[in-house]
Amino acid sequence: MRDLTRRAYHLGSSISYNLKKLDECGYIEQKRSEHDKRSVRVRRSAKGDALCTALREREREQAENLFASENAKDELAVSHKVLRQLKQSWYHYVQAGRFSGV
Repeated sequence: MRDLTRRAYHLGSSISYNLKKLDECGYIEQKRSEHDKRSVRVRRSAKGDALCTALREREREQAENLFASENAKDELAVSHKVLRQLKQSWYHYVQAGRFSGV
């Protein structure tokens, strides 16, 4: 949970809830460590893999549509830069409890 919280920028309580729902729907499989009962390994199930494949295909189609015009490429480059700065700001907030200058 600590790793997911750090990587996904979520609170621990929302990670627990989301993992529970993903497990109930069959998208992930959870297995407790034999050596440390506090530790749980999480991996995608076959159903989760199929969903990821479908989502990747949809994202690819959307990207092709977004890059259809030359203006779109320039606008997306600016958007990407701003979103990267926003992500970095949230990362610092989650890690250090403060916002950094963007």
